[in-house]
Amino acid sequence: MARLTPMLRQYLEIKQKHPDAILFFRLGDFYEMFFEDAELASRLLDITLTSRDKGSKEKVPMCGVPAANAAPYINRLVEAGYKVAICEQVEDPRQTKGLVRREVVRIVTPALNVEEEALKAKENQYLATLVKGKKWALAYLDLSTGLFRATEGLGEEELLNELFRLEPKELLLPQELKEDPLVSKIREILPRLFFSYREEPPFSLREAAELIKEEFKVIDLAGLGFAEAKEAVQATALLLDYVKETQKMALTHLSPPHFYHLSQFLVIDETTKRHLELLRNNLDGTVKGSLIWVLDRTLTPMGGRLLKDWLLYPLRDKQRIEERLQAVAFLVEEPAVRKELKEKLKRVSDLERLLSRLALRLANPRDLLALATSLKTIPAFTELLPDDISLFAQLKNSLFALPELVKEIDDTIAEEAASSFREGGFVKEGVHPELDELRRLKRDGLSFLAELEAKERQRTGIPNLKIGYNRVFGYYIEVSKSQLAKVPKDYIRKQTLVGAERFVTPELKEFEVKVLSAEERIKEIEAEIFLALREKVLAWGREIRETARALATIDALLSLAEV
Repeated sequence: MARLTPMLRQYLEIKQKHPDAILFFRLGDFYEMFFEDAELASRLLDITLTSRDKGSKEKVPMCGVPAANAAPYINRLVEAGYKVAICEQVEDPRQTKGLVRREVVRIVTPALNVEEEALKAKENQYLATLVKGKKWALAYLDLSTGLFRATEGLGEEELLNELFRLEPKELLLPQELKEDPLVSKIREILPRLFFSYREEPPFSLREAAELIKEEFKVIDLAGLGFAEAKEAVQATALLLDYVKETQKMALTHLSPPHFYHLSQFLVIDETTKRHLELLRNNLDGTVKGSLIWVLDRTLTPMGGRLLKDWLLYPLRDKQRIEERLQAVAFLVEEPAVRKELKEKLKRVSDLERLLSRLALRLANPRDLLALATSLKTIPAFTELLPDDISLFAQLKNSLFALPELVKEIDDTIAEEAASSFREGGFVKEGVHPELDELRRLKRDGLSFLAELEAKERQRTGIPNLKIGYNRVFGYYIEVSKSQLAKVPKDYIRKQTLVGAERFVTPELKEFEVKVLSAEERIKEIEAEIFLALREKVLAWGREIRETARALATIDALLSLAEV
C-alpha cells in the first residue's frame, strides 16, 4: 500500500469494504476498475484492458466505461451474476485541494437493478428473504414498484411453492442458512436465482419491530397485519436493512409491508402452475399460449403486473370475489364507458416505477412531465366510475388528481425536456429571473462569436480563419499552416495541429470566462429547480402510490372485461 498512489490507496480502502462487488470507481467522466475487478470486467464486457503505473515496475490492470453511458455495462455485469458498487466523487474536484473524497452511493444487484433497461414492463422484480423458526417466514419486495409483503408459518413444501410462484431475482439469506438442506432444493426449482448472504447476527424481535416502525412511521405493527407475527417481522426487518444498506438513501417510495396468510388465497403449487400454463406454455417456455397471454389486455405496465398477481393469488374471500365480478360485469355491460376508460389509460405512465425512480434519484425532467400527464386523467376516471359499484367507489377514494402539483410541473418543465436534469435546457422561460438573464447572455454570445470571426478575418486577411470550441482547450482561433505568416502579434499560441495552429486573444479569453461561467451557473440553477420539484413530488408519495394502485386495478378489471 505504501508504494501506491493516494488515489489507488483510496480505491483499495473502498474495495475492501465491498469485496463481493465489482467497484465502479468514478474518475472524472469515467468509471474505472482496477486490479482483479478490471481483469474480470474487461472479459465480461469485452472492453480494453490497460494498465496504470503504480510507481514501480509493476503495472496495475485497469479498464473503464463512460459514466454517462454506464447503465448498459452495469446491466451486463448484473445479468452475469455480479454485484456492482457505484462509487462517486462526493466533492467538486475544482474546489478541492488534493484527493477528492469518494463514497459508494449505491450497490446494484439482480433484484435491486432499477435502471429502465433492466426491467421488464409487466414483471415484478422481487428480492426475497427467509427466516427459520419453528416454521419458515418469507418477506419480499420489489424496489422498482415499492411493493412489500411478508408471511410466516410456512412448511418446507409451502415455502418452495411460494418461491416458485414469485420467482424472485435474488434471495437474501442469513449466513447461518447457507448450508441448510432447503437451499439446494431452492436451487433446483429456481436455477437462475441469485443468492446473497448477511453475515451480521439476525435482528431480535424487538430490534426488528423498532426498525420497521421507525422506517414507516407507525406506532405498532398491528395495523400492518403483524399483530401475531414474529419471524415475519424479523424477515421484513432483514430485507429493509439490506435495501437501506445497498441504496444508501431514504426509501420513501416503499409501501408499508403487508402481512398475509396463505389461507387467504387458493394454493398454486409448482405442479399446478406448470400444468395450467399460467405464465408460460409448456412447449417452449414462452408467454405465448399461456393463460396470462389470453387474459392480458392491460394498457399500462402496472395493470399488467397486477393482473398477473391476481392470477397467481386467486382469492378465497367471497365478498372480494363478488366485488370484482360486479365491477367487471358493469364494464362488460357499458362498452361506451369501457372505451373512454381505455382512452384515458393510454395516457397513463407506469406511476409505480416513476415514483421509485424519483425516490431513488434516478428520474429526469421527462418523468415529471409523464407524471403530470398521467394525473391530468384522474378527473375523467372519477367522473366515469359509478358510486353504486362497491369496488369502483373504493377506487375513487384512492385517486388523487393533485392539481396544484400538476400546475407547478407544467409551469416549470418545458415539453422538450432533456433526459437528464444535468444537461439543462428543460426549465421554461419566466420561471427564474437569473436563469433568463444568463440564457440571454449565452444567446448573445453566439452573435458575438460570429461578429468576432468576421472582424478577425478582415483584420488579418485570413479568409478561412475560424473560431471554435472544445472542452479541453476552450475557445480558440484556428489558422491553417499556409496562413501563419499573417497572424498578428497579439495572438497567443494555444495548440498545434497537423495542418493548423490554434490561438487565443485577450478579447476571446474574456468572452470565454463570461460564457462558460454563465453555462455552469445555468446548469446549477436548473438542477436546483429540478431537485426542489422532485422533493415536492415525493412529499405526495403516498397519494401517488395509491393513485397508481387504483389505476392498475381499473386497468386489470378492464382487461378481464375485454376477454
